[in-house]
Amino acid sequence: MSSSRRNFLKTTAGFAAAASAARPTSAASYRRILGANDRIHMGIIGMGGMGTGHLHAFCNLKANSKVGYDVVAVADVCQPKIDNAVRVAQEKQPGVDVQGYRDYADMLAREDVDCVLIATPEHQHHVNAMDAIMAGKDVYLE
Repeated sequence: MSSSRRNFLKTTAGFAAAASAARPTSAASYRRILGANDRIHMGIIGMGGMGTGHLHAFCNLKANSKVGYDVVAVADVCQPKIDNAVRVAQEKQPGVDVQGYRDYADMLAREDVDCVLIATPEHQHHVNAMDAIMAGKDVYLE
C-alpha cells in the first residue's frame, strides 16, 4: 500500500468523522450556546496602552453599531491601570457592571466571561492564551 498525502487525508478524515459522530453531547455543552438575544461578556487582560486602546475601540464599536457584547472584566497587575479601565468601561457602557482584577486567573474563573482579549507584553501572550483556553474562553490575541 503506497503512502500518499491523499490517502493520509482520506483516512484521517474518516476517523475524525467517526469520532465526532460517536461523541455524546452533554447537557453542559448546550449551556454555552448563545441565543439571538444573549450578550457576549468579554474580558480584557493587560490594560496598558494597547489594552486601553482596544477597550476604547470595542466600547465605541458597541455604541455605534449596537453589537451584542459587553466588556465586563479587565485584568492587569497595575492597580491604577485597572481603576482607569473600569472607569472608562463603565462610562462608555452605562448600566454594565465592570469588575477589575489584579490576577487574571480570577477573571478567567468567572463563568459569565465568554471570551477574552489579550493585550499583555508579547512574552506573556502564550501563558495568558493557554490559561484562557483551558478555562473554556474564546481568545482574541494579536
